[in-house]
Amino acid sequence: MDEARAHASTVWEAVAHKASNLVQTYSSSPSEAVALCGGLMGSGCQAFAQQQPMPAVSPLKGTMSCLRDCNHAGKCVAFKGFCQCPAGWTGEGCLTRERRPCTHETRQWGFTRLDPKVNLTEFRVEEGTEYHPIAGGRSSLCAGTCDDDISLCYCPSDTKYGRIPPGEHSLPGAPPIRKGRPMGQWCQPKQDKEGFPIRWGTVDYDFLFNDKTGWCNAEHPAGRCDCYQDGISGATCETIYEHTCVNQCNGHGECYIGYCQCHKGWFGHDCAYRMEGVEDSPGLEVERPWIADMVYTPATHEPAANATRLRPLIWVYEMPEEYASRMLQYRVDGGFCNHRQFTGGNVTDFKDHNYYQLEMGLHEMLLQSPHRTLDPEEADFFYVPVYTSCLIMPVQNFGDGPYYHSPLSYGGRTVQAGGLLEDAFHWIRAHYPYWNRKGGRDHIWLATHDEGSCWVPNVIRPSIIFSHWGRTDHNHTSWTGYGPDNYSLNISHPLYAPKGNLHRITKGPCYDPVKDLVVPTMRSPKHYARSPLLGYPPVPRTRLGFFKGRMQFENLPYSRGVRQKLARQAWEEDWAGAHNILILDNTNVTQKTYSEFLVESTFCLAIIGDGWTSRYEDAILHGCIPVAIMDNVKPILSNIIDEADVSIRVGFDEVGRLPEILKAVPQEEIERLQRNIGRFWRRFAYTSHRVYQKRLRDIQERNLALPALDTDVTLLPEREGMFDLEQSDAMQTILEWLYGRMD
Repeated sequence: MDEARAHASTVWEAVAHKASNLVQTYSSSPSEAVALCGGLMGSGCQAFAQQQPMPAVSPLKGTMSCLRDCNHAGKCVAFKGFCQCPAGWTGEGCLTRERRPCTHETRQWGFTRLDPKVNLTEFRVEEGTEYHPIAGGRSSLCAGTCDDDISLCYCPSDTKYGRIPPGEHSLPGAPPIRKGRPMGQWCQPKQDKEGFPIRWGTVDYDFLFNDKTGWCNAEHPAGRCDCYQDGISGATCETIYEHTCVNQCNGHGECYIGYCQCHKGWFGHDCAYRMEGVEDSPGLEVERPWIADMVYTPATHEPAANATRLRPLIWVYEMPEEYASRMLQYRVDGGFCNHRQFTGGNVTDFKDHNYYQLEMGLHEMLLQSPHRTLDPEEADFFYVPVYTSCLIMPVQNFGDGPYYHSPLSYGGRTVQAGGLLEDAFHWIRAHYPYWNRKGGRDHIWLATHDEGSCWVPNVIRPSIIFSHWGRTDHNHTSWTGYGPDNYSLNISHPLYAPKGNLHRITKGPCYDPVKDLVVPTMRSPKHYARSPLLGYPPVPRTRLGFFKGRMQFENLPYSRGVRQKLARQAWEEDWAGAHNILILDNTNVTQKTYSEFLVESTFCLAIIGDGWTSRYEDAILHGCIPVAIMDNVKPILSNIIDEADVSIRVGFDEVGRLPEILKAVPQEEIERLQRNIGRFWRRFAYTSHRVYQKRLRDIQERNLALPALDTDVTLLPEREGMFDLEQSDAMQTILEWLYGRMD
């Protein structure tokens, strides 16, 4: 451990020295810029590459105080004078208690949370009645003791391993006297104490409460409940490891399930700001070397005399925590809403199954970027971090709240998310002057959920909106096959929503290619580790076409019926045998991995689902030519990279002719597309993200050590060697595009 700490200290000193002496000097010649940016549309890349660096300045310091020191619970944003409160507290000075009770039911409308007092005997099942446990529909029900800061159920206080809350006169935010073992959604009793069946949970009463073998009473219980929460694991949830926060609180705060509790003298969402007079210094990354690669904040360090930086300068709004980290605290299940997570032994695990992981990922990349400024007065752009996808799933489904102007018990998930965005808009306009500077045109919002920005409120439409969904038709309606996400339903209430919700969203295109950007989804290096683009030996692309994904044959609105139609025809006509086009349902068990199928295929289908599909960039990251089946929808980065240079398009009404269409593509065109994919692929991957870099290098070194296949043909795209991880990736592409939009 001493060696690890010494190494981490050395790493911090190197990072601080690099940040302090950062001399950003792209300043490419016109010919170099043309070579770097060849094939890209717009002026952003070349202008970015040829800009003159500007002097670095000392970071903004805090000089203000907050009411009652934020009640010893929150942290003071000391350049503005307001508090950022953790779950459980809200309001000015964090003086107002905000409980999130565990509950088996949710309100229809209104701002008063439900806090039902549970008597399990009331849920007894009458003889002959069909049993449907509440646990299947509501996650925060609790037959134990509730942590009502976040709505998480634990074993009852009167059991041996039950939760004992802090004492009555404890300071706000004090830890419990005994944490206890969690009792999650699927660890609730299905009998009451007298043994009668109850319409409640899914496990036997004795599984939980038996004196000798029960989860809540036995040192070594016969069964196990899931640990759920971020930062705990083990047979009895006894092992504690690092929680996950953006930028790991800059090393100057303790992370508590997504919320940074900053050390004295440091403040801000990620503890990147210092009070006046506080010296820059190494943080927890010295004692905890496993977070060293996650802590990187050039903007917080004092610059050397010759240090320079490049534009655009981006300021990430400091706001109340309810818009971002509160969602991480409320998600309860630590596997949701993040792009990375510490596991047992504090090993980093990348969460590629989280479809919306760019929400936290982009936030972290901007906080760690050399283009971040801590002074909003000098910013070119303003990023507003609002975790709408995390609210949609799992936060809204979990308990009774938070509530954003739509009923919780049916439908309205995107309506709720739109309400959250609208609240954030009104908050930043009320507390900062920057929206009015350009009418919001220099503000950036991210909408990662299925149908992108189709449902976002009109009040933020003047802004730049990043999403994964480039839908361009007017008078649009929702294409989702999942009812609660149907933004076209008009949900109204005579008191709380007398006008309904449809007046809040645009009838124009969801995506405006002039001001918006369809950005790549976030994929860790392990997702495409077998790609020739990461140095894996190329294999012949012996399969003409490939697709694997959900079909939902009984849900016709899903995918506009396109996936279902394609799969039925492909299977009935044996496309696999007759045309070498393999179509698989997500449930098909195969000996090969998804990645192996992609690298063996020439064309890979990118078909819409409930909205956007990640299969477009999945294909590109594996060197496979995407076939975009998405009428009226522009694919990723299509206003920067001409989609005709890296993909082909097939209409919804043409999918039945897919074998004919693919076979008709000339070999010369296939090779042109493959070479272009080899040229542009890094712009679809976040290789510069600090968290990914070590894993990327490890994969590249391992792949490049493997012998190439003995073949007399050139396999395209060609096997790639080592490259500059920070050059021309998705993040730099976004920055270049923003630079091209600067007034």
